[in-house]
Amino acid sequence: MKIELLENLGLTKSEIKVYLSLLELNSASVSEIAEKSGMYRKNVYDALNRLLKKGLVSFAKIETKLVFNANDPERLLDFVEIRKKEIQSILPQLKKIYKAPPIADDVRIFKGKEGLKTIFQDIIKAKTEYDKFGSGEKFKEFLPFYYGQYQKEKAKNKIKCRAIYSENERNEGFVKDFIGDVRFLSKEFVDPSTTFIYTDKIAIIIWKENPIGILIHSKEVAESYRYYFESLWNNAKK
Repeated sequence: MKIELLENLGLTKSEIKVYLSLLELNSASVSEIAEKSGMYRKNVYDALNRLLKKGLVSFAKIETKLVFNANDPERLLDFVEIRKKEIQSILPQLKKIYKAPPIADDVRIFKGKEGLKTIFQDIIKAKTEYDKFGSGEKFKEFLPFYYGQYQKEKAKNKIKCRAIYSENERNEGFVKDFIGDVRFLSKEFVDPSTTFIYTDKIAIIIWKENPIGILIHSKEVAESYRYYFESLWNNAKK
């Protein structure tokens, strides 16, 4: 299970442990939850109190004993809507403060998986065709859940894409899941990074333990990369 998805909703690690333990136990006392989760009773109490406020847990008093229950996981969907409404309510204020970056010759560095998502969302937001070459496997490996979502967004916005991979990757699952035109270069064509060319931008993703994304906004550089891509594309095989 992708625990980070629950963390993205604002749940702490202790809250997640307690909630998941309760889902399995169905109904349990604090002592039983502590044993199941491997946490101290005090930490379980604190987590339960927060989960009660969030509506993810309920309790009943049976004789002199408190018994807790996990509420339906679909309650988590409400968190998504609440967060969305909260962000929408402050967007006008944030946009007044926001200073747009220079239109040309702008270079930005993004770190970590969430940073990469910012780049990929920028590609989707552009709603224009783009080209890419280099490693495709790492995208799905690092962001397995988001990869499928990203492909669906491309299809939804009718974004066309051309991709060049190594012949070594021809039968890989991520190639079959990819939406767009694909060609392959010889097995010697191995690139540990991935380069995206769209509008007047180039995004270079360096796949390492803590991935880095370099986003270059320059019409001249983008044209140079497009020329290079066309040379590769014309020599690649279907």
